[in-house]
Parts: sequence; C-alpha cells; structure tokens
Amino acid sequence: MVNESGGRLPHIFIKDTATADRYTRPPRGRDAKYKLPYRNRRDHAKHLLGQLGNIEDEEISFVSNQKEAGLDVSHGIYISFESEANFDLKFTSLEFQPSGIELCSIRNVGNKTVATVFVPEGKLSYFWNKIVQYRDNDTSTGKPRNKDLIESISAIRVAVLEALWIDDVELFPEANSNFWWEVWLRRSEKEDYEDHVREHADKVNLRVSGEAIRFLDRTILLIRATREQIASSIFLLGAIAELRSAKETADFFTGMDKIEQQHWIDEALQRLKTPLPDGVPNICILDSGVTEKHPLLEPVADAADMHAYNPAWGTDDRIGHGTQMAGLAIYGDLTEVLASADPIEITHRLESVKVIPNSNNQNERFPYGAVTRESINRVEVDSGKKRVYTMAVSTTDGRDRGKPSSWSAAVDALTSGYDDEQRRLVILSAGNTDSQLRHSFPDSNFTDAIHDPGQAWNALTVGAFTEKVLLNSASQKTPVSRDFTQNFEQ
Repeated sequence: MVNESGGRLPHIFIKDTATADRYTRPPRGRDAKYKLPYRNRRDHAKHLLGQLGNIEDEEISFVSNQKEAGLDVSHGIYISFESEANFDLKFTSLEFQPSGIELCSIRNVGNKTVATVFVPEGKLSYFWNKIVQYRDNDTSTGKPRNKDLIESISAIRVAVLEALWIDDVELFPEANSNFWWEVWLRRSEKEDYEDHVREHADKVNLRVSGEAIRFLDRTILLIRATREQIASSIFLLGAIAELRSAKETADFFTGMDKIEQQHWIDEALQRLKTPLPDGVPNICILDSGVTEKHPLLEPVADAADMHAYNPAWGTDDRIGHGTQMAGLAIYGDLTEVLASADPIEITHRLESVKVIPNSNNQNERFPYGAVTRESINRVEVDSGKKRVYTMAVSTTDGRDRGKPSSWSAAVDALTSGYDDEQRRLVILSAGNTDSQLRHSFPDSNFTDAIHDPGQAWNALTVGAFTEKVLLNSASQKTPVSRDFTQNFEQ
C-alpha cells in the first residue's frame, strides 16, 4: 500500500550477509572452452567439404537467378551451420566482415544450435580454407588449426526460410497466406539494403511499410507477403538478416500519416463483405454523434439513420467519442482487423442519436433521463428494425452508490417496457475510475462505484479493462501505446 501520510517510511537493514571472494576473470577469446564432440579429423573434414561443394553448385544457380531478375543487390547465398545435438557451436567465428560474410541469426532447434550466415558471391572459399587448414595443419601446441570452429559444426547446408525465423515456431505463417513480417535488414557502410528492398519490392511482389526502425547494425521494416514470396525474396534481395512476426499494436497504425492510413483502410474495405441483407439488427449509439462518412463506417451507416436529441446540434461527431464507439461496435479491435488478411464479416448496421451537445457549457444542464427516453423514441419512428442500444455516456461521479436516480429509472422503464410494453436491450458503461485516485489501483476497484445510470436494474452494464499493457515476451518486444480508436479520428 502507498503511505499517503507523507512521513518517512521504515527501512529494513540487512547485516552480516556479505562475503568476499577474489576476482576471477571470465574466460574469453582463446581461453573460452567449447563442449565439442569427438571427431575423426580427416573424416569430419571430408564430410564438411563435401557439403560445402554441394553448396557451391547451388550458389551458381542462386546468383544466376539474382542477375536474371535484374536486381542490383548484393549477390550471395545464405547458409546454415548446425551443431551436434547437446554440443556447442562456435558461431562467433562464422562471421568475417572484411569479406562481407555476416552472421545473421542464431537460434536453438531442439537440442541443436543453428547459425545462419550470408556469404557474398565467391566467398565460400573462406570456409573451404578453414576446413582444409583444420585437416592439414596444426597449431604450435599440436592441435588442429580451427579445431573449435570446425569440430563444433555438424552440418552445413543452404538455409531455408525457417533458418531466419527468430520468433516462436508456433507463430510461423501458414503456406500461401498473406502475412505481415517484421523484417530485420542487414546494414553496412557500403550497401543501403533498405533502399534495395524498397526499390525492388514490386519486382518480387512485396508490400513494404512506409516507416522503418533503424539501429546501428539493423534496419527493421514491416513487409506483407506470403511465405513463398518471402522465401524467394531472401535469395533475390540478399538483404534479410532475421524474420519475426510483426507486432500487431495500435501504435503501428496510429503512427502513420493520413495517406498511408488510407491505403490500409482501402485494403480492409476490399475484404469487407457488403451489402448487408435487409433485416439485420442495428446497433444504436447514444453518444456524441457519429461521423457516418468515415470510410470504414460508410458501408454500414446511412445519413437517414443519424439523429440528434436537439436537431440544432447536428448529427455529426465533433468530439470524437461517438465515432470511436461506432468503430468498436462494428469492428471490435481494429488493430486485429487491419493486420489480418481474412474476410471481414459484418452482421449489423449502425444508427446514432446525438445526446451530447457540441460544447461543454457549464451553464447548461439536461435531464438525461428525459433525453435518453426522447432519443430512443425518435429512433423508433422506424419501428420495423431490430435494435440494440449502447451508451458509453455517464455521470462523472458515483454518488448514487447504487440507489435509483431519475436517469437510471428512465432506463429501467425503457428496458422493461413499463410505459409502452416494449422491452429493449440497453447496454451501458460502468463509467471511469477517478483519475485523481488511480495511484490507489487496484484497491480503488473495490471502493469506486459505477456511475449513473449504470445502476439501472434492467440494463446490461459493462465494465471494461485492457490487456494491452501486458506484453508476451515471446512475441512482443515493444510496448503497446495509443488506443486504436484514434484511427477513426478525422
């Protein structure tokens, strides 16, 4: 609990628990010891040279494809080095920057370690020479040269797509399905790999996000493509170091400019199944109005279904809240909708009644029980529609403490059909906790009451929470920020 008295807190002093030890430098460089399997020196060298020879033949084919595609990129091949089961792999010796040989990724596959390396055209000889030196030459101490490196390698093969996948295996995309990849590109002073990818994206059928994250040795882009397109692009572009699942967070979308957001909206609309058949239910939003011409709402909203308690207010949303609620009512979490490639199936349409004036005039008050009743009656002039009413508008205090109020009583009458024998489903918000007392969370959850009219007995009152502050370290590396509903702001 937070001590709000402002006084000094008591401290705990732990005594006589420390011990002193002499410093010992950790092994490094030549001192490092690797757990290596037993190897017959000549047989092992012959085995690895045979595999490397096969890779040289494949390299010719890969580089030829790169050149035939007319891509002005780094020609080369990705190869994977695999350890023996339950033994170490000396992956630090697999990189040789002077020759452009770059260690791209390291991952554990079961009880083996697999390192993937990009080798420029003509540079496989570097590893060939290492193996030959191991076979034929000794160090001054009588050990085979390059012993730790060569004996730690169990197999060398051309890398497959999975070799660059760093995320959990369960997240690896299915075949022939569009997917947003988080692509980590190599960086160097000689090559602009990001520019290569953007320049040639259309040639290899990749859709690349406009924004990038740049680090000292990596550039990160989001790329939408199938597994098969990415697999071919890896070898054609020669720029990819790692692959992960793109993080589906709202910040990715809200951080875009309007033009790029429009591209995403257009793509989502292509997946939207319309028009809706007659007779589908309506969700009626009682809020600050709805901007029904928003491109994501226009397919499910008609201007004739937009109303206002006071016609002088207009039906448009000048606050933003009602339009955001409409987006939630139609799509749910828009982040998931935009990030997916699946068809979007809508089962309902929108109606709106503006129950909040455009400005917060402190000198003006409304009997919101009467406002709610009149607003619902206004919508029901068209009595042939099935409706669910939702209202995320409430008072800013919990002083009623569950007791009936004029507003909650009006909602109870509307929902029960007391006045007109017509029962209605009305969904209310429970209200927000006091922002001045949020330092007391979670205890405030047990002391704050729901806000009027959420205490109505016959309405369905919903309290909300978010899990977007909780990160799954296996699949998310960046925090979630801004609410996705900002996508509805104009």
